[in-house]
Amino acid sequence: MNKIKRYSVFLLAAAGLLATGCSKEKSEAAVPEGMVQVNFCQEGSFGAPFSDLKTAKEAVPTRGNVPEPYKPGPIADGTTIWVAVYKGKPTEMEQAEVVTVKSYRVSGKSLMPCKVDDNGVVTHEYDTPLYLETGDYFFRALGPARKLVEDDHGHFALSIDNGEWVIANDERYEETAGNAVATLTKECPDCLVTLKPLINQTARLKFTLYSAEDDPFVHSLKMQPVGIELSGLQRHYDKSTTGEPWNWTLCSPADTLIAYPGNKNVLMYLQEPLISTNDRFVIETPILPTDAMSTPLVVLFNMEVNGNPTQFEMMLNRKVFRAGYSYHYRGRVAIKDGVAALDWESVSWSADIPFFD
Repeated sequence: MNKIKRYSVFLLAAAGLLATGCSKEKSEAAVPEGMVQVNFCQEGSFGAPFSDLKTAKEAVPTRGNVPEPYKPGPIADGTTIWVAVYKGKPTEMEQAEVVTVKSYRVSGKSLMPCKVDDNGVVTHEYDTPLYLETGDYFFRALGPARKLVEDDHGHFALSIDNGEWVIANDERYEETAGNAVATLTKECPDCLVTLKPLINQTARLKFTLYSAEDDPFVHSLKMQPVGIELSGLQRHYDKSTTGEPWNWTLCSPADTLIAYPGNKNVLMYLQEPLISTNDRFVIETPILPTDAMSTPLVVLFNMEVNGNPTQFEMMLNRKVFRAGYSYHYRGRVAIKDGVAALDWESVSWSADIPFFD
C-alpha cells in the first residue's frame, strides 16, 4: 500500500487519525434494547474536489526539501456522505456482511443523519440515528450521497461523468484506506467512530488567467458567455454487464476510475468561474481520468481583453490526467505589438502550487 507523499504538488502525505469510543453526550432518544447507537465524525478530505481559493505558498516546500505531511482539508458543511456499514473485520472483507448504508450531512467535524434524494441533495435535515447490534464492524464513506447501485459483485457503485466529483475512502494510500473499525458492546451504548480521511476520485483541471498589476495595456479580462471549451476528454464508460450503469465502486481494494487509451472525443463547456475580476480569471472542473499521451486535450478560452473578443488555445498532450490528482495551469495575458497574447508560466508538475489551491 502506498503512502501519500508530498513531492512538489502531486503527491501528498498525512497522518490519518482513527478513533472509536463512547460518546460523552447522552442521546436524546432511548437506544433500543440490545442495540448500540453509532455516531460519526470525519477528518476531512485530501484533494478537495474544488478549491477554497486560499493561498498557502509559504507551506509548499521547494525541491530537495524533506517531504512534509499534508493535513486533510475540511469537507464543506452541507456536503452529503454515505457511510457503508460492514459486519466483521477488515481482514474478512470478502466475507463481510453488508449491514446497511446510511446518509449523513457534514456539520463541522460531525456527521448528522439525514435523508437525501437521488442527486445527493438533503430532503430532511435530520433522520433516525444508526443503531447496531453488538459485535465487530468496519465503516467506509463516500460523498456526495448520490444514488447508489450494486455492481456485478454486490459492491456499492456509482456512475460518474465529466463535471461530477466523488470523495471516498481509498486503499491506494494508508491515510485514506477505509476500515474505520469498532467493537460494539452493551457497556458502551453510545459509540463515536472517527472515519478516515477521504480522497478525490476524479481528476481536477484548474486554469488561472491574469494580467500583471503594472501592465499599462490590459485593463480588463472577461469570459465570453460561451465559456471555456474542453475537447478531447474521455467519454463516460459503463462497467455494468447487467442492470443500472456504473463505472466506480466502493470496495477493497478501492476501485478507481481508469484513463483508457482512445475514445476521447467529449466536448465540455465551463461557464461558471470561481473568480472573475478585471485582472484575474479562475475556473476549474472535475473530469474523468483522461489519457492524452497521443491525442491532445484541447482548451479554448473564449475571452474578452479590454472588451475585445479574443480566443486563446492550449493543447495538453503527452500526459495522463489521473484520478485523485489536481492539474493547475496558469497564464499571463499581455498586449504584444497590439495583439493579445497568453504566456503560460507554469503547470502543476513543476510549479510550487499546493494541491488544495
